[in-house]
Amino acid sequence: MRNTIAIAWAIVAALSLGGCHKEEPPAAPAPGAQSRPGIISLPSHEGQGYIGALLQSRDTAKMAVSKQELAFIWNAITMYSLEKGKPPASLDELVKEGSISDKRMLVSPGDPNKAATYVYLAGSDRKGEDILVYDPVAYGGQVPFLAADGSVKSLDVQEFLRRLKTNAP
Repeated sequence: MRNTIAIAWAIVAALSLGGCHKEEPPAAPAPGAQSRPGIISLPSHEGQGYIGALLQSRDTAKMAVSKQELAFIWNAITMYSLEKGKPPASLDELVKEGSISDKRMLVSPGDPNKAATYVYLAGSDRKGEDILVYDPVAYGGQVPFLAADGSVKSLDVQEFLRRLKTNAP
């Protein structure tokens, strides 16, 4: 088994060093382009050949993990609210009360520095598709979020930021 893994890593390393074909350099950002406030955007890997496809699949997997963790956070918020009669004031309160056993569940899987945590918009006035919790990392231009009705969705960054502004308490 170890030999198989070592061979697989050797192939990946050879392909990444040697490349599969000529790659075009990434396009320069548009003049005047700004980073989006409050959202960490991962670089796009489209059009970058085989290695780009591998990196894109890694981002897709991180998005899936994020959505799964958001669903878990929904369950913890629901259980806490049923037990206490009110929603938690913060996600840290869920950890302190034992609804979430490991604080690492609140860290975005997409942040390489492991510093970005899910953002909770506390308040019992949120309803339906209002944003309740979101991942501050955008995956392929999409921001995953937990809606107040318990559904986990994603929106492109610009639409998400527009919705976040109208969603403010």
